[in-house]
Amino acid sequence: DLSLSINDISFKECDDIPMLRILTFDIELCGTLVGKKVRYAERGHDPIIDISAVISEMRGTTMVDRWHVFTWRPINQFVRSPHPTAHTKMEDFLANTTFHIFNTEVEMFCKYKLFMLEQRPDIVTGWNINDYDIPTLSARAKVLGVRDFDATGKPHFYLFGRSVVFSRVSVFTGGIVGSVQKGYMKNCKVSYGNVIVLDGLKTAKQDHGSFDSFKLDYVLKKDYNEGKEDMPYEDIPVYWNGTIDQRTHLAFYCLYDSIGALRFVRDRMKILEMVEQGKA
Repeated sequence: DLSLSINDISFKECDDIPMLRILTFDIELCGTLVGKKVRYAERGHDPIIDISAVISEMRGTTMVDRWHVFTWRPINQFVRSPHPTAHTKMEDFLANTTFHIFNTEVEMFCKYKLFMLEQRPDIVTGWNINDYDIPTLSARAKVLGVRDFDATGKPHFYLFGRSVVFSRVSVFTGGIVGSVQKGYMKNCKVSYGNVIVLDGLKTAKQDHGSFDSFKLDYVLKKDYNEGKEDMPYEDIPVYWNGTIDQRTHLAFYCLYDSIGALRFVRDRMKILEMVEQGKA
């Protein structure tokens, strides 16, 4: 047994807090163009053509962003951003963006899985990632035969009966959440392998329940009087199967979704609040 008096304990400020790493991501799905309308198959059976990811490293209140684009057809890496926003300088895109270009969708998925394992984010965020992006990535990986794609969270242990189990696996469960006061909505609960999942769409619905729309473009226009260029779903197959410049436009469109979602979440101080709570 160990006896310890409270008088023997000393307290001091800790300046060496590990750096917080945040991953904000978005995906672009390519449906089938039938006439002038796009039809989507059962989840997991349409190709994912682009994945964008913003890695944010945060120490205190200082944050540095690094942008990544994953795709599996040639794009032009040497052009300026087709549609910059006021808070992002055009020249910053090439300086800060790493392009990962592959020959097949399977190669892209394998590299993105390795990317997640290497980055080991503390927080994963985006726009509607709980109900759409994360489950869709998982379903598509299964169809493509990419093994252990869901095992991209941080290593963690949990009790299963009397056994201690080691896991990285993400868990998805559907359901209806809410209350009589705030109303009810469909929700896919994501347990992302010991990683905090923060969905910007859920935050927007809590903060702006009276908005007419919760599309990212609409919310950014309302909050910042500045949105992003929206792309009709029927244009995505056309651009993907079109010229290299059209595919480049698609890739940057995907990246803007990640940048916009991170901006919204960051400006709501949700991430900073969690950091301060963790220090307390």
